[in-house]
Amino acid sequence: MASFGEGKIEIPMEEFWAFVNKYHEHKTAELAFGVPKVNKENETMEINYAYGTESNPIAWSVKPKCLEEWK
Repeated sequence: MASFGEGKIEIPMEEFWAFVNKYHEHKTAELAFGVPKVNKENETMEINYAYGTESNPIAWSVKPKCLEEWK
């Protein structure tokens, strides 16, 4: 018997960002992330980010490109 349907996968944000944090090398910097995107060509998820060792990119007077993606 055939079956059809639709659904939604929800990942708690805390778990998602813990996973993402395993994939960058800036362990001592403050980070700001852009909007997660799927790259169909190479079958990856991509997230642009900015980092600062002395200040959080969110506080920069000129906002990094990754934060502009959220607009």
